Amino acid sequence: IGLLVLSGAVGQGRKLFRVGKPLEHAQTIWTSLLEEEGEVAVRAGKGLKALGYGGWLLLDMLQWLQTVKVINLNAESLSWINYY
Repeated sequence: IGLLVLSGAVGQGRKLFRVGKPLEHAQTIWTSLLEEEGEVAVRAGKGLKALGYGGWLLLDMLQWLQTVKVINLNAESLSWINYY
């Protein structure tokens, strides 16, 4: 049982370090919009990829913050987050 508790604590600690990750993806989106070099399709693809990852991580972060009781979301918001 001690190993399971340790495993859970390590997993929660890793989630804590991912809290700022959506900001990295937002920065990637911003830089891809401001770039003037390269193909437009490549820059757009890079921005859309970062938008997808960042959005998913943002929802994951909100769900985790609700789980550890840092924020208190209403039932409607929580069901919307869990849906996506």
